[in-house]
Amino acid sequence: VVVSASAADLTVELLAQTALPGDLEIDRTSVGGLSGLTYDPGCDLFYTISDDRGSLAPPRFYTLKIRFDGEDVEASVLGATLLRDIEGATFARGDIDPEALALIEGGTLFLASEGVPHRGIDPLVGRFGLDGSLIGIQGLPEHFLPEAEGTRGVRDNLGFEGLAVSPDGSLLFVAAENALLQDGPVADLGVESPTRLLKIELSSGRTVAEYLYQVGPVPDEPRPATAFRTNGISEILALDNERLLVLERSFSVGVGNRVRIYRVDLQGATDIKDIDSLRDMDDPNPAPLNKVLVADIGELGVEPDNIEGMAFGPALPDGRRLLVLISDNNFQPSVQINQLLLLAVSGVEAPVVSRPEAGI
Repeated sequence: VVVSASAADLTVELLAQTALPGDLEIDRTSVGGLSGLTYDPGCDLFYTISDDRGSLAPPRFYTLKIRFDGEDVEASVLGATLLRDIEGATFARGDIDPEALALIEGGTLFLASEGVPHRGIDPLVGRFGLDGSLIGIQGLPEHFLPEAEGTRGVRDNLGFEGLAVSPDGSLLFVAAENALLQDGPVADLGVESPTRLLKIELSSGRTVAEYLYQVGPVPDEPRPATAFRTNGISEILALDNERLLVLERSFSVGVGNRVRIYRVDLQGATDIKDIDSLRDMDDPNPAPLNKVLVADIGELGVEPDNIEGMAFGPALPDGRRLLVLISDNNFQPSVQINQLLLLAVSGVEAPVVSRPEAGI
């Protein structure tokens, strides 16, 4: 049975699903916590970041090969790459919380770390080589940086989760999972969370705009009703310079995960980069990004796990674009999986890429 969903000019169909082994070890590291995904069209490989802060092994990303023959999918991990600071050393335990990555032409990875506000560690957006070495750090607006009083900046474990580069390589987009402390509440039952999407010009490094994105309320009451629940942005993906896909992932104890993909359009949204606090702003009604639901993954015939990564792959033989989702198993292989979902998306062009004949 073919199950698909559509919104405006985008149609999404589930093609296949698989999972990496829960006890997989590569290069003396445990493969898990897979929280971001990006595709390298030059060599037809994917890179996925682990959100291990250094507890099980130094912070790292993995190289994946995904083969799909039209019916079956096979995914293999080719190797681990340790992240290294500007001095060439691996990051100390707890110094970064890597959650997202995006590749730009030329082999540079942008990587986002949520930061660890309660320890005074700021969020970070850095440029890394494919060898894992830190090349440089992107400047961030001050209102994202936590203060010791705990009243401003990103929240613990609700900071930068989404990262995307525009197809033409000119723009970097960064999204926080939930609202900054000074902007509004976290998402809850019946409560939206007003978070921010940054638009950064890569040639200058300037934040040229910020936009209000309303994270939806937690959709499912947990069991029992007082148990943990959450909803937030877990990934973003640029369609062009003005349109993005945003993945919201919710979880409620006793219910599970719900994963929804929205299309947003920057046109018509208010630029809020000069507004320090959405609670205290003079204009009470900035226009948020317009959200259009593209797909509820649970309605495509699959039970989603903790999906945190999303990346376009190559063009499919029928002209549609491959879209790959990956889940974070929280290093709990007995109850969660490193899930991979393969979707076909119409209405998205694949880049024209020339690949070397050998060495792939």
